[in-house]
Amino acid sequence: MKIDWQAFRDGSLPEQEMALAREELRTNPEATRSLESLDQFIEAVRQEALREEVPLSRLESLIPSTKPETRRLSWYWLPAGAAVAAALALFLVNFPSETSKGALETNDPVVATNWVKEQQSFDLPTMDLGSDVPIVRVHEGGDICCFDYQVKGKTYHLNVGKNPSIQMIGDRKMLPNGREVYVGRGVRWLQAGYDLRIEGPDKQVLLDLANRASTVLEKA
Repeated sequence: MKIDWQAFRDGSLPEQEMALAREELRTNPEATRSLESLDQFIEAVRQEALREEVPLSRLESLIPSTKPETRRLSWYWLPAGAAVAAALALFLVNFPSETSKGALETNDPVVATNWVKEQQSFDLPTMDLGSDVPIVRVHEGGDICCFDYQVKGKTYHLNVGKNPSIQMIGDRKMLPNGREVYVGRGVRWLQAGYDLRIEGPDKQVLLDLANRASTVLEKA
């Protein structure tokens, strides 16, 4: 089965397909690479848009419709070019605040955490990782939620799920706060009955964010 990872990331996959996608991520490294490739593409598009000067009127003409039936973006359909890249970045930045039933754009960690509590049965403290790590989005699907943070213009994803029996894979390391984590394509650990994983482009930043998230949970 071919999985629409864009729909998985924005929480718009049907529940049955969402469950299949989560199982693929758990058992198939290629699925993880596909999802990471999508995240890297979107981040590259954002960065390209920051470097290219394109008239606003031109960008607006390229932004896809935000009607419910058409607003989900299929990234692999886009033609190349900096102007389209900039249009995509503007589309992502100005997307309606509640993009779907399973996603919410917000810069307030209290709002984000309370939204997750309403959607899930998670008893999480406010997932505030610090003023230098602003939250930009939260989304969920099935029994997993994801908090998206920005660090120096790059996006990092904190995934939280209830699956404490999952096997940890990667290099075992100790965070400054003493928490044991596993480092592979991201940083993963078990804490407070949750399976937590942070993904993003810089491994040192991932370890710092893991330490911050772990400390937040410890103090709860």
